[in-house]
Amino acid sequence: MAPGDARRGDIARSAQLGIAVGQQRLAANLTEAARALAAYRTMAPGDADAAALRPRIVFFW
Repeated sequence: MAPGDARRGDIARSAQLGIAVGQQRLAANLTEAARALAAYRTMAPGDADAAALRPRIVFFW
């Protein structure tokens, strides 16, 4: 093994972990946005809860 190989392996594993965590966060955010949009669609136009959901939907969209 060359002197820098272990370090490069550590960097690669760290990058893979970072990507996996980012993908999980993205999936969670998209799931929350889908739930908020589904809830919003079932509310009456003047509903106070609908007004509270609107900023969350815009943020995730």
